[in-house]
Amino acid sequence: MFRSFALTVAVALALGAGVKADTFTFDFDGPGGNAPVAGVAGFDYAPGNILSVNSAPGGVLTPGSTFTSYFQATLQALQTTGGNVSPPAGREVTVVAQVNERVATANAAAGTATFDILGGTFQIFAGPANANNLAGTGFNDGTLIASGTLPPFSSGVNNFTTTSTSTVPFDQFGNNDYPGQNALFGVGGFLTNATITSFDPNYFIGVGSFTGGSVNGNNQSFFNNVDPSRSFANAGYATPPNIGNPNAGAGPDIQFQLDANQSFIATPGPPHPRAPDPRADHARDLRCDRRCGSLRDSPPQGRLMVS
Repeated sequence: MFRSFALTVAVALALGAGVKADTFTFDFDGPGGNAPVAGVAGFDYAPGNILSVNSAPGGVLTPGSTFTSYFQATLQALQTTGGNVSPPAGREVTVVAQVNERVATANAAAGTATFDILGGTFQIFAGPANANNLAGTGFNDGTLIASGTLPPFSSGVNNFTTTSTSTVPFDQFGNNDYPGQNALFGVGGFLTNATITSFDPNYFIGVGSFTGGSVNGNNQSFFNNVDPSRSFANAGYATPPNIGNPNAGAGPDIQFQLDANQSFIATPGPPHPRAPDPRADHARDLRCDRRCGSLRDSPPQGRLMVS
C-alpha cells in the first residue's frame, strides 16, 4: 500500500503564478440589480471536492503515471482591497475544472509525492444558489461567465504527504454520511498557473483581457469543512467515485477536500455602461464652479476636461 498521494489541481480560473494581481470590478448578477463590487484582486473559494481518477490502481502511486482530476466548489468571497465580500443572499458563483496530472516523484517510505500538471480546463458559473456538495449537483448551471485553460506546470511544489499509517474517518463534517469509510491522514499544497480565455463582460466589468494569474491552496484526504461529494458529473466525470477503503490508501481513485484561492492579472478594456464615468463627476464640478463664479482654468488631477 502506498501511503502518499497528491492532488495538484490548478483548478481554475485563471491566472499566472508569482505575478502581481491587478484589481477589477465584479458583478454577482451581471445585468441584474445588484451593485458591482470594485477593487477585486481574487476569488476565495469555499472548501470543495476534487476526485483524482485512477491515480493509484491497487493502492500504488507510480512515478510517470498520468491521471485526470475533477474539481468543483463554490465561491466563499471576493478578495478586494477593502476586505472580503460574500455573494449576496440567494446568489452563488461556482467553478468546475478538469486537470490532467502526472506523478513526478513518489517515496513510499517517506509517504511523500509530487505532481506535475500537464494541462486542463475550467469553467466559472453564476446564478441562483443551488449547489449541493454532498450530492455533487448545481455546480455547472446558471450562466457561464468565464472559461479557460491550465497550461503545463512542473514546479515540484504540488505535493501531498501522509503523516501516519493510521486512519481517520473520511467524513468528519456534520453528520457522517459515509459510515465505515476511513482515510489515511494526509495533507498537501499546490501552486499553479491558469488563464481565462473567455469571459462575460457583464460580470467582469471594464476588463479587456486576462493575461495570467495563479491558483494556490491546500488539500487533504479527509473532509472536515465540507461534505464529500457523491458525484462529479457536473465537473465532467459521470462515474461515481471509487476510492476504496481507506481513501488515499486503497485506490484506484483518491478524493480530496480542496481549499483554493486565485488571483487575476487583468488589463483594462472599454468603459462598461455600469461603471462610473469620471467625465460626469467633472461636469458636476464645472456646474458648481459656474454657480460659485470661480470656473477653474484646468481640470482637477485625474479628471477629463469637458468642453
